[in-house]
Amino acid sequence: MPQGLLHAIRILDISSGNAVAMATQLLAEVGADVIKIESCSGSATRSQPAFAVLNRSKRNVALDIDDAGQRPQLDALLASADVLLHDLTPAQAHQLQLDDASLKQHFPNLIAAAVTGMPIGHPLENMPPLDALVLAQGGLFDTVQASNREGPIYLRFPLGEQCAAYLAAIGVMARLHVRNQGGGVDNVHTSLLQGALTPMLMHWHRAEHPTPQLIPAPKDHINLLLPCADGVWLHIMSSADHCPTIQAECEKLGAETCARLRATNETYMANVPSFPIYRLIFPKRTSREWLDELWAHDVAVDAALDFGQLYFDEQARINGYVVEVDDPQWGKTLQPGLPLSVTPPALIQWPTRALGADTEALLRELGTQPRSPDVPPRTKNLKQPLEGLRVLDLGNFLAGPLAATLMADLGATVIKLEATSGDQMRWGEWAFCGAQRGKRCIALDLKNPESRPVIERLVRWADVVHHNLRMPAAEKLGLGYENLRAINPGIIYCHVSAYGPIGPRRNWPGFDQMMQSAAGWEVLCAGEDNPPKWLRLGMTDHICALSSLLATMLAVYHRDRTGEGQFVRASLLGASALAMAETMARATGEVLPFARLDKNQTGISPQQRIYHCADGWVSLVASADAYTNLLRDFAADSVVALEQGFSRLVVAAALQRIANSGAHGARVTTNDSNFLDDADYQRLGLVARYSHPVYGRFEQVGVLWNFPDMPAKLERSAPTL
Repeated sequence: MPQGLLHAIRILDISSGNAVAMATQLLAEVGADVIKIESCSGSATRSQPAFAVLNRSKRNVALDIDDAGQRPQLDALLASADVLLHDLTPAQAHQLQLDDASLKQHFPNLIAAAVTGMPIGHPLENMPPLDALVLAQGGLFDTVQASNREGPIYLRFPLGEQCAAYLAAIGVMARLHVRNQGGGVDNVHTSLLQGALTPMLMHWHRAEHPTPQLIPAPKDHINLLLPCADGVWLHIMSSADHCPTIQAECEKLGAETCARLRATNETYMANVPSFPIYRLIFPKRTSREWLDELWAHDVAVDAALDFGQLYFDEQARINGYVVEVDDPQWGKTLQPGLPLSVTPPALIQWPTRALGADTEALLRELGTQPRSPDVPPRTKNLKQPLEGLRVLDLGNFLAGPLAATLMADLGATVIKLEATSGDQMRWGEWAFCGAQRGKRCIALDLKNPESRPVIERLVRWADVVHHNLRMPAAEKLGLGYENLRAINPGIIYCHVSAYGPIGPRRNWPGFDQMMQSAAGWEVLCAGEDNPPKWLRLGMTDHICALSSLLATMLAVYHRDRTGEGQFVRASLLGASALAMAETMARATGEVLPFARLDKNQTGISPQQRIYHCADGWVSLVASADAYTNLLRDFAADSVVALEQGFSRLVVAAALQRIANSGAHGARVTTNDSNFLDDADYQRLGLVARYSHPVYGRFEQVGVLWNFPDMPAKLERSAPTL
């Protein structure tokens, strides 16, 4: 196999959940030697499609890590590894002597990265790392949007898993960068909660002097979704008034009627002022007829498809976001590819290996050719992981600027180069503040030739240039990769697009809403038989930003070792495709079964859902046996009877009954502001506080990673223009 970018790195994966499995899959397919350590009886999730997708390109060792007789083999693997990534709770890690203190004592050159459910140090740090529990406890089930009934809704998108997977991989790359810089070896941790908090940067905040534009979109906001004659809904994100059919229909309605309808437009629909008119017009034609015309006129729009249909999208296939894999268990399948591109290119090395396929050969190799990590001597005491890294941010909206913000969180010096008219997201200050902290800002008229010397000076200063401008516009402004490489040959240049760098849609506009539609989340998260609905979390923007940050960190690692810069890429479409990893498609066109959300948006089965109690809600995750125990305990013979039983209990009593049955439960927190006031979150740095020139004292979500030797310093608020 050709050597990948991380060919010199060995990573051990000890995990039962998808977050760590996805993090190590991302790193494996850019060249890391990832060794999946699985129990001798096999993972409980081996029969699920996600296991096949997220454990590709890894070697497999069968080992019972809790068996003292097999500890020497585990220790040999730990001694050979650069990184250990695991999802053990702190109590489990301590019992297995895989906690930070034990690992530092016995394996001082090993970087340990944990993805827990709740952050380490929280009173609930030993909560199982399951999204259905963590998102409920963290308040995410109550913050998404209004439901069709009273109370919170079950969030069907695996928000904690998806974001934490990227955070873990990025944290590992930050640690490897510190090691390369002579900063020594230490650990990094994140959690499903911190993953889920990534999009809450723009929702959970508080200001001493708030402005009207700082108030987030309400939970009952109106979605820009339109039903067509064939029953398919379209999500439109820009005006289509210039399209011939729209103009003809408006003429039929008359100027007075159109003006009256536009006057009913809602605040959060300002980008599509004629949306009330479109509601009358779009049901007259099929979705295919509308898409053909709207796309021909550069309108930002996509269809709300069923989950998994993205596997058959031409643009996704062309860009490698969907790949063919001949899996030994599932046969010829379509699976998500990597959502980013780097040099050397990413590569699927092989399908998921059989249980223990590499145990004997690998242990024999360690016995005859022991390996130890290549750790440079410690010569620096870095205060933050990216201290000294200089970043020029040219992005707008969210998917571009957020990566630069997170680099600032990690200690980079970031300058936001903004047009004098301002970032196009500034009108929505709630979203702008969620993607811009930690930066200084320079505003220039980029079209004015007199600005060029300033741009060139900034490019010479920077290590990284990051943006999400549409590439033809960037090149017209002299901001393409070749333009900037001529100024700074070692530059790392990261571009974020909507649909990927090649193919017929490479230069098309795109927004989070359209990707939620295309990837099936608007249909799946709305609940069975309900109209599709956009999740105001904007999660595809966020996972795209995280994938672009990972691509950038991989390029930083490569430059550390070779001195070479490079052009790296990420896209909304690529990140959205990988988020479908819980299912895959057969070559015949069949999408494998996946769990659907019920009509009332309470859960995906009686065993995994939220239940209403006398004073609140609880989230239940139960095995088949535990669920049987619960039914017996409640003397219930159906889910309806179980609902009635829970309704008579207060939350505390319900959680005790759940625990007694052998199941897992969590309180559904139902007040957004509780997060900023929570003493434990404040103590752990999950709440950041600083001053802002307009808002005064400002609070929002804080640290997304925990570096034990490098406390985060979040001191700079989002810049004014």
